[in-house]
Amino acid sequence: MKWVFQPKGSVRPVRGFGAAGTVGGRAVPGERKWGTHRKDPGPNEETSHALSARALPSLPKNGIYNMSWTSPSGRFAFGFYPQGDGFIVAIWFARIPERTVVWSLIQDDKQRLQLVVTRNATLVLNKEGWFILRDERGDEKNIFGNPAASAAMLDSGNFVLHNSTSQIIWQTFDSPTNTILQGQRLSNGKGLVSSVSRIEGRFYQRMQDDGNLVPYSAQYGTNYKVSDAYWEYDTVGQGSVALNLDDNGRLYLINGTSAYIRNFTNGWNSPNNGTMWFYQITLDADGLFRVYSHSLDQNGSWSVRWSLPINKCEEEKCTHGPRFRLPLYPSV
Repeated sequence: MKWVFQPKGSVRPVRGFGAAGTVGGRAVPGERKWGTHRKDPGPNEETSHALSARALPSLPKNGIYNMSWTSPSGRFAFGFYPQGDGFIVAIWFARIPERTVVWSLIQDDKQRLQLVVTRNATLVLNKEGWFILRDERGDEKNIFGNPAASAAMLDSGNFVLHNSTSQIIWQTFDSPTNTILQGQRLSNGKGLVSSVSRIEGRFYQRMQDDGNLVPYSAQYGTNYKVSDAYWEYDTVGQGSVALNLDDNGRLYLINGTSAYIRNFTNGWNSPNNGTMWFYQITLDADGLFRVYSHSLDQNGSWSVRWSLPINKCEEEKCTHGPRFRLPLYPSV
């Protein structure tokens, strides 16, 4: 079996070819590598499907493209992103100069630390359908607990795995790190973790089971207490609540019956010149929750459209009163 790219950036198996790839210089029957500098193949064109963290000793400015799989429009990329002396498995904006990471693979659900690998690590979707991260020692981490029939990097910024009937069985939208993209939601029981060095989270914002959206000034994985909360959104008792961000930057809460609970922002109208804008919300390293926008048609940087707390918890609704201040950590 070999794998080829389908249109719109997905991958599917094709039986009867028996192709083999190499990982770290050794042949692995039935596995193929995702090609670097991918192009759309013809129906019978052989295309590899593994990603490798091999890189030149000094990465060129756009060297990350050698280790990534882009969405159909090239807006997002999935793959190995340089992090210090190693690499993280991540999704980032690829079409703007400021290549912002919007998702990264974590080591485990308890600590929520980014998984950093060294050169020669490889991501493989093997012939049995297992999506595997293999490090340079040959140790393997199964990214998802069930085999998949195909994978796709979507223009929404969502990386998905499908079963044989094309149903989504795993997606990065269900396991956010510190960012929610437009069209994504933070569901009941899920949370965001901020970062200082982009490795360790210092603030944790949770969509609680009681319907309240609460940020805590305690590292994820610790036994944070009610007293660690530095804000609360007064939505307790509303049932199963989800935080949503739409394509116009409107940030709102809905319950399990899709009834609106609260609007945080009303969204922004696009300019008449046809410029496209993209929105995201991030729990930043200073503990503030911000809505950002960026033009997809222009150079520039992210603009802050909204934030909460507005001035580091110096507001009446702050859980701990006006004297409470967020802990000071070095900026990213």
